[in-house]
Amino acid sequence: VTKDLIVGLLEKNEADRLAAAEIRAHPFFEGVEWDCVEAKRSPPPGYRPPQPEPRPGPPLTHSLPPSPRRRLRPSQQRQFEQFTWFPAPQEPGGCNEPGAVQTG
Repeated sequence: VTKDLIVGLLEKNEADRLAAAEIRAHPFFEGVEWDCVEAKRSPPPGYRPPQPEPRPGPPLTHSLPPSPRRRLRPSQQRQFEQFTWFPAPQEPGGCNEPGAVQTG
């Protein structure tokens, strides 16, 4: 299946090359919800989120003591005046599966 897709994409003759609709319908992309990918509500095919690098040395077996909460000075707080945060909307259509990329 993969070889067939690559051969179709690399076809020299443009008339014989796979078109966008044929690429989307190709068995290699079976199960991909293209509307969700285009809306950036689902990861692109084959995407794997980066994994954190393992920490060198022995594993941590204790936690640090809690740090005291400090209030930001007004000059520090002003740096964040333009920032907002909204949770990603839950939309029907199967785009909110676990692990899906969410944008707000």
